[in-house]
Amino acid sequence: MFAAFCVLTAAKQTPGEQTVSKKHFIALAEYLRDTRGYCEAFTPAQLEHLANFCHAQNCAFKRERWLDYIAGKCGKNGGSR
Repeated sequence: MFAAFCVLTAAKQTPGEQTVSKKHFIALAEYLRDTRGYCEAFTPAQLEHLANFCHAQNCAFKRERWLDYIAGKCGKNGGSR
């Protein structure tokens, strides 16, 4: 299902339009990690929904790795922290 949505999203992009890159995903995850201690701004379901959006922006996006990084389970490249 995600792959089909990604194909549809990519088809809507105009030539020369940039996709969201890994550095953008890491920056967003770091922001979410930093704000976690101050307030519970996002529920797990909302983070899942945001991860779905990120995957739709870039098919190479690794949802589980990104969610694990936000949760503090791994480093930003998936390895140990």
